[in-house]
Amino acid sequence: MRKLVLACVCLTVFLNPWEEIAVIPGIVTLSRIAGCLAIFLAVLSLLQPQTIRRWNPAIWLLIAFVVWNAFSLLWTVSVESTLLRLSTYAALLALVWLIYQFAPLPSQQAWILCAYVTGSCVSAAMMLLAWHQGVGLADGSDRYTGGG
Repeated sequence: MRKLVLACVCLTVFLNPWEEIAVIPGIVTLSRIAGCLAIFLAVLSLLQPQTIRRWNPAIWLLIAFVVWNAFSLLWTVSVESTLLRLSTYAALLALVWLIYQFAPLPSQQAWILCAYVTGSCVSAAMMLLAWHQGVGLADGSDRYTGGG
């Protein structure tokens, strides 16, 4: 089960650089679906008898940061943008925890880094394809994007 969680984390990290392109229209990005699947499988995995890694100070600092941002809902000017930012921070905290819990070995962390680099290559290839086709300058800007 731990290998399956690690595979889902790798998929999430792979999809992240081009998440605005990999979208189910009107619903959600594929990277968010992969991340939710990784969290679901992680919870199932933790129900089995095994050790849960003790959180280090960095995890506690991230938790404090997310909680502090949640408290900022009490005095925010824009609740909608604060909720959006809070959901992003919570997702990043979940991803950090998944990597910390399920990829303790350097070889496992290397797989995650390879997934990110490969996803970045896909994003770069899509941007170069857009440049080659002359797509992406319709809005009058001077830059090309891979899509999204």
